[in-house]
Amino acid sequence: MESVNTIQNVLGELLKVNRERVEGYKKASRNTDDAGLKAMFLNMADQGQKNITDITKEIIDQHGSTTKTSHVEKIYGAWANFKRKFSDNNIKNVLTSCESMETSAMHIYQKARNKTFDAQLVKLIEKHEVSFRSSQEVIKVYRQAYLKLDELYS
Repeated sequence: MESVNTIQNVLGELLKVNRERVEGYKKASRNTDDAGLKAMFLNMADQGQKNITDITKEIIDQHGSTTKTSHVEKIYGAWANFKRKFSDNNIKNVLTSCESMETSAMHIYQKARNKTFDAQLVKLIEKHEVSFRSSQEVIKVYRQAYLKLDELYS
């Protein structure tokens, strides 16, 4: 079993990943006129918010603080890149970045799952991983649809 400090650090990383995710998808929803994309982005932001609630509860149950986080620079840099790409409003670039962000988040969750945690925490991590995988598949479908539309109209 991992130490309480290790558990708190991992939970802090997962919390930060989801906070960045919520912020990114909310911004994405505000910057598109496509109703389908807007709904998808808001759904993913809601999903991230639910993850935040789950993680915060787990941190509190572990008698910790939600302010303690370690650095997972790769994902945060990727989210910053996502924000920059969205500013050019090229939907294919945005969807490609979204898909990449979900992959990066899943890697962080997989890394967390490889630690020795109690069954409750493992179940939480696995539940979040499933939602990230599902989100990534939805994004992939949208991205492929936009690519096909481009092919049709080029």
